[in-house]
Amino acid sequence: LGMGAAAKFLLDTGMDNVQAHARSLAERLTAELASIEGIALVPPPSDAERIPIAAFSVSRVSAGDAAAMLCNRYNIMVRSGVHCAEPLVRHFGQQGLVRVSLHVYNTLEEVNAIGAAVRQLCNTLAIK
Repeated sequence: LGMGAAAKFLLDTGMDNVQAHARSLAERLTAELASIEGIALVPPPSDAERIPIAAFSVSRVSAGDAAAMLCNRYNIMVRSGVHCAEPLVRHFGQQGLVRVSLHVYNTLEEVNAIGAAVRQLCNTLAIK
């Protein structure tokens, strides 16, 4: 029943609208994270269309510690680790990444809150 309701919601919303919303959120999140000193986006930001996922590292902080701080201090749920892509993560010179995944149910306000939390986390840890 839940899957049917989800499929109906997506079809009623329109997949083009779902994709446009997700792309808009991804662009905002990528721009915000790229502007924070101590954050390295993986892959680096580009003009290419991004899927609504942002993976990043926080300078001098493990991905697991950064994810735990975002969860426990700011109530922002993220994933950490190599995300079943260890060779790719290593290719970018990282030991692990923090991953934010967005979808149609996320809002611009939530994206802004993520950016603010990551910025505050870096400022609190005096990451430069």
